[in-house]
Amino acid sequence: AAFAASLLPLAIKEVATSVHQNTVDRKVPLHKFVIAANNVSARFNEDGYFTARLPDLKEASSFHSGKAAFQKGELAAAYALKGANAGHVDPKLFTGDVVSHCLSSEVLSGALAYFVYFIRTVGSAAHLELLALCIHLLCHGIKPLEMKVQLIASKIRRKKGGLGAAAESDLRAAQRLLLPIYSYKVSSRLAVSSEMYSLISAALRCLLTFEQSGPLVPVMARYTALLMRERAAVDMNNIGLLVALA
Repeated sequence: AAFAASLLPLAIKEVATSVHQNTVDRKVPLHKFVIAANNVSARFNEDGYFTARLPDLKEASSFHSGKAAFQKGELAAAYALKGANAGHVDPKLFTGDVVSHCLSSEVLSGALAYFVYFIRTVGSAAHLELLALCIHLLCHGIKPLEMKVQLIASKIRRKKGGLGAAAESDLRAAQRLLLPIYSYKVSSRLAVSSEMYSLISAALRCLLTFEQSGPLVPVMARYTALLMRERAAVDMNNIGLLVALA
């Protein structure tokens, strides 16, 4: 979850070109955001912003098997030289392991919450670009939301009773909205629109509705939904989102 709190000026500068001009697809190393995110998350925690327990970011996902991708290359060498917790304000909150475990529902819903929280602290003129950055990172740095939705649906279908007609309809609608995001047209993939708000709300509705192994999942998802609904009402006047999250 703290990964999304890493919206620092340097990080925004790194990605702004590809998001704003829709021309350059620049890949920002995830571990840089991880390290920066820990510092921000620790400061938020010290200031009392968190009233609930932070998710354990090293726990295996309910729907994915983590891979030790962070053990490769220069990042692994840096950790070997400086120690696993080097550069972190509070090792209890965050470690480099999150790079391989940032696919869990806890982190997905928490990341959206932190992004929206940060966006609410800046001027309304800047929030659209920051939301575009959020979408960019979700689409390129983390397992695609499409895969997340499909895996959750598959998990639920295997359970007795399945999804039910209403949930199946919602799932199909969410999958249709996902298609243009993963097209090869950058302008479509990074578009900030009412459809994107609806897509994120559909993903949050899945997290609120489906049974999850972690008790923090529905709590974080509900906080995220409330923050997004407030932002949509102020800046987007997105009636569709208000209905979806009612």
